Amino acid sequence: MTLHVVTANRLLDGLVVYWAGIGCWAEDLQAAEPIDDGDELIRTLSIAERDVSAQVVVGVYDFPVAAEADGLSTRSMRELIRARRGPSVLPSVADAYRGSVGQLAAGGA
Repeated sequence: MTLHVVTANRLLDGLVVYWAGIGCWAEDLQAAEPIDDGDELIRTLSIAERDVSAQVVVGVYDFPVAAEADGLSTRSMRELIRARRGPSVLPSVADAYRGSVGQLAAGGA
């Protein structure tokens, strides 16, 4: 069986969160509850969808993980970026974007 982790974004602040048990979402992948694929995964996704209806999280889905000696890991680039909360663009590009947003908010061109 393949292990999976359920993830979403917290609606309050947009942060990536991981299913850590009923009613509990964690910001750290290592705190996530790994789930066997199959019926248990289907059941967990169904329960997690209740938090979508309650407007706690948005965009619930699962992805495969490996349980290694130093914790959970993923081979997916998307999930590596999400887990590390790292930018997917160069810092200079992000800074330029933030600057242009700040100018627009201040009424600049």
